[in-house]
Formats: sequence, C-alpha cells, structure tokens
Amino acid sequence: KRAAHERRDAFVGALRAQLGDRLSFVVPGGGMALWAQAHDVDVDAWCARALAGGVSFATAQRYALDGKARPFVRLGFAGKQ
Repeated sequence: KRAAHERRDAFVGALRAQLGDRLSFVVPGGGMALWAQAHDVDVDAWCARALAGGVSFATAQRYALDGKARPFVRLGFAGKQ
C-alpha cells in the first residue's frame, strides 16, 4: 500500500509540474488511476499524440454511454516505471 501511495504521489507531482493548471483533479485515496478534467486541451488529439509516443491513456468518451466527447481523461499510475 505504501508503494502504491508513493507511486501515486510521484505521478501527481509530475502532472502538476508538467501540466500545471491544464488539468484539475482530486488525488484519489486508493486505486490505480485518477480522472482529470482538461482545460483548453483537445483530449482526443492529446491522446492520439501520446499513443504515437508510446503512452496510452483513455478519454472520457471511451466510458460515456452516449459516446460523446468530454474534456476528461483517465490516467493510470500503476504500470511499470
């Protein structure tokens, strides 16, 4: 559990340092991912660019019952470092 919290905290710190106010989120108390709202970012284009660079994450559209795009992303932090 401690290792998971350390990984989460490092991930949150990196997000804040690299993306600043472009993302807003609540630090989860548990789990392996966090949901973030993107501000002034095309999340679908961002996801496609990330995937081209070998990084994968999901946009909210993937989980939406109506299939509509939304400015949210699910970012996992449980993978290999």
